[in-house]
Amino acid sequence: MGEVIYQYDGSLEGFFCCVYECYAYKETPASFCCEDDPLSLYEVRTVITQNERSRRVQLGISGRSKKALALVRRGFLTCMEDKELHLLALIRKLIAEGPGFLQDLSDPTCYPVYRAIRHMNGELEKLRGFVRFSDYGGVLGAEIEPKNRVLPLLPDVVYLAVNVRGCTAHVQVVERTRPPHLYRDSDVQNIVARRGGLVTEVTALDGAAAVSPGDTVTAGQLLISGAADSPRGVRLMRATGTVRARTWYTLTVPIPLAAEERAGESGHVLRLSLDAGRRRIKFYGGGSVPGTDCAKITAYHPLTLPFGLRLPLSLVTERIVSYDTAPARNAAEAAQREGEAQLLHQLQETIGEDGTVVKTEFSREERGSWLYVTLRAECEEQIGTEVPLITE
Repeated sequence: MGEVIYQYDGSLEGFFCCVYECYAYKETPASFCCEDDPLSLYEVRTVITQNERSRRVQLGISGRSKKALALVRRGFLTCMEDKELHLLALIRKLIAEGPGFLQDLSDPTCYPVYRAIRHMNGELEKLRGFVRFSDYGGVLGAEIEPKNRVLPLLPDVVYLAVNVRGCTAHVQVVERTRPPHLYRDSDVQNIVARRGGLVTEVTALDGAAAVSPGDTVTAGQLLISGAADSPRGVRLMRATGTVRARTWYTLTVPIPLAAEERAGESGHVLRLSLDAGRRRIKFYGGGSVPGTDCAKITAYHPLTLPFGLRLPLSLVTERIVSYDTAPARNAAEAAQREGEAQLLHQLQETIGEDGTVVKTEFSREERGSWLYVTLRAECEEQIGTEVPLITE
């Protein structure tokens, strides 16, 4: 045990910075304190809270055990005597031995922390069930005196806490976080079918479901209504949800069977140019892109002096060969494979990422120089789409 006391701001982040200091100075403090001017015969070292150091310590703990990090965070909220020393001992043992000892509730390092957390959990449940509010000049409030720091564990409670430390009063005001409004009251809508199908699942998060599993629907039919009956009349809302259905597709794509192939060389042209660094000097006119029935063969000849010194110059020869073409015919099997690949890609683009292809069947038909490939598919997909609800 070192002859030093760590003084920090009393926050969890400050405690993690103290853990960082322990490993940086290779020492174990005799105690921790949060007072501005502690009375002690030991040396007092003030630890400044730094978010980067706190984050590094938390990453080190969670990398070995996420359960241990949650245990340290919850144990810090307890009223356990010398809680910082107990939590520091737990962290040291975790880093030295691994998380296996956390399963042993009787372990001398874990037992004090588990016992303090059980005491805090019992107090927390009492506060949740038995807090009573009083009228303080038109404002409802409740007075509680918890032994543990349970207020951060009550996220739905709006409170003002005053902690007196010596001659300093720390006031903490916490307000309930209101969830954002998802849409404006005027943004009312229905959900209709973008295509026909057999309904298999209806999930209406908001609004009134107009169909049920097993119903057959057509394109444009109402699925989830944004108008619902209420004791005060019709209530308009933004219909939200999903409707999945079995759908059937018939898609056809034409693939050409006629093609052209090279029959033989009909002539060639030789072109010369000079590369000087990054610049090319052409000794011919026109562009360098050959036609569709031509091929280009390029050769580079670097220039060197008689004694082997290479110059930054290269002679470039381009041989443009033209070919005669002759009519040919693609194999039907290859054309069918190409058509099937195109149809499957088109089908997946149509049903989207959340759609599932249940069954496929292909057929083909030759018509002159074309092969028509047909796909008949059964799918399951989300068919609902949002449309504005007209109230006029």
